[in-house]
Amino acid sequence: MNIQILLEFSSASILLLVGTFLLIIPNKKNIGVLYLALFMGLLGIHHFYLLAKRLFPVLEVFNEKVEFLSLLMYTYCVLLFLFTKHYLVRANSFQKKTSWIFSLFIPPIVILIVENIYGLKLNDLRTFINLGLAVFIIAYNLISIRNTKTPRLESSLLIHVNGSFLLMMLIWSAVLINRYISMFEESYVVYLFLTSELILVYGIVFYGMSNPFLFKGFSIDAVPQKTSSMVEGGNDDEKYKNSKLSEFEIKKLAKVISDEVAKHNLYLKPDLTMEEVGERLDLSPRVVSQVINTTYGNNFSDFVNTYRLNHAKELLLRSEDDLSIKEIMYMSGFNSKSNFYGVFKRKVGMTPNAYRKKVRRHVG
Repeated sequence: MNIQILLEFSSASILLLVGTFLLIIPNKKNIGVLYLALFMGLLGIHHFYLLAKRLFPVLEVFNEKVEFLSLLMYTYCVLLFLFTKHYLVRANSFQKKTSWIFSLFIPPIVILIVENIYGLKLNDLRTFINLGLAVFIIAYNLISIRNTKTPRLESSLLIHVNGSFLLMMLIWSAVLINRYISMFEESYVVYLFLTSELILVYGIVFYGMSNPFLFKGFSIDAVPQKTSSMVEGGNDDEKYKNSKLSEFEIKKLAKVISDEVAKHNLYLKPDLTMEEVGERLDLSPRVVSQVINTTYGNNFSDFVNTYRLNHAKELLLRSEDDLSIKEIMYMSGFNSKSNFYGVFKRKVGMTPNAYRKKVRRHVG
């Protein structure tokens, strides 16, 4: 029993510690971190209370009077929904159209009113509604993640948090069922529940350490404003010398930007802008510009044209396709013949038609 209490205390402490850390780290324009911090912190406080209630039975009387634990479950669901929604819609503030989620507090309030008016005890009904609602919200979140084009790293984080909470709910259901039918020693299931909590926590720690920008958030303040001297000249080192982005963060962001452009074939859009890429990744255009400039030594236009050029070369290599140069130009994301020929000749050293003849002659 002492070992179990020690493990529960450690688990609750880690939850509260991670929640507090997420709450205090710089997270400009990233309200999703606040939702996650409150979610983790409340889990830790909830666990501490359950532990204290066993050690100090007087707290049980307090809980019977206010039944705030049932309200906590609904709070978890609301925070988990808002956290997931934030990363899916790229909104940096609360959206009014998501306010329906607060209607989830109606069932527990109605139950509390009925219990107080009629002197009933509806613990089983409350538990059933709590678990059912949690599973519904998690399922809704996972379906939304699947149906929304989200960067792979953020998608993995959302699936991890929602999946871990689902695992916790399933294990907790087993604990409650076991109290009625006594199939196995409850302590074993409690250990499983503690393990699921640690999976949630250490997964978040892993994502935070390997991809810190997911939690930090970026804004225009992360990159200095252009001054007249910057516009007139100066190298990239001088331009970004006051940047708050570390070399590690720039490398990570470069991979994320590159993956986003390649995975979703964004380069095929002739009117693709830095603003659009930044919005998809919750980054300011200035951050996108700095990362591309610093990592690849190109501006945004050259960066995207490299993908378009490679796509055009693949189409030119297909001897079985009888596509015209103009068709290939449009299919590769270029919308100007002069731009297409200029990029091709500058990077390949010959015109698209000459390249096609050379490769087909070599293949033949």
